Amino acid sequence: MTKDKESFGLGWEDKLPTPTVKDSTASYDLGSGQTLSVTALAQGFSENIKLTQQPGDAVSYRIPLKLDGLKLSQADSGHLLLKNGDGDLVAEAPAPMMWDASKDEASGESAHQEQVATKVETASDGSQALVLTPDQDFLATATYPVTVGPTSTLAVTTDTWVQNPDYPDSQVSSQELKSGTYDGGTDTARSYLKFDVSKFAGKHITSATMSLYNYYSATCSTSGAATVAKRITSTWSSSSITWGAQPSTTTTGMASNTGHWGYTG
Repeated sequence: MTKDKESFGLGWEDKLPTPTVKDSTASYDLGSGQTLSVTALAQGFSENIKLTQQPGDAVSYRIPLKLDGLKLSQADSGHLLLKNGDGDLVAEAPAPMMWDASKDEASGESAHQEQVATKVETASDGSQALVLTPDQDFLATATYPVTVGPTSTLAVTTDTWVQNPDYPDSQVSSQELKSGTYDGGTDTARSYLKFDVSKFAGKHITSATMSLYNYYSATCSTSGAATVAKRITSTWSSSSITWGAQPSTTTTGMASNTGHWGYTG
């Protein structure tokens, strides 16, 4: 990925075989039931490793970084930050996660997932590498295949979401927005959307409409809880927001919708 004079790339320690390509994804067979997949996104790319069987030994993936004018660091939440020489954030990624093939019908996602132990190594020459170490206990009890997924995006100011307790870090490069709960509040997600309203400065706004596409819900019932849209009243950024550090909102002018679609149970 290149932007102006700065660039960022992920490498691999060993020589990769010729990939199979489908749509925007290139997949590399690493052997021993492991496949590396790289997908081009609208604002960057994602990379993940899929394991079809439990590894015989402990596994760790060291991913060399190819940086020009940038340096990688990690926030306390696990969020990955790429900054230039002036300390300005130019790219970011959520904390790497892993999940297995089990499915929670209410949430529509894996019922077994957790954050991957991640370390940023910096050599004496300044070169850096990202080291991912999946938990052995997780791999021993998982339903295969298991996906280990670091992601990256070029967007610095963009929409994001957080979820308690599984995704407390900003999911800035996610291809979806999550909100609400599917289990009575044990798991709760909130999405944050940012709009460029600079061209409306000085204008008198009489009404506004926001349209979102809902493709999966925990129920088809239109009674009970609603999806609520509130105006954010404090400064926030997609790189620093976490479940424990969310911006303030106001109920003034809020809107709600009780429609739920996409439930397949």
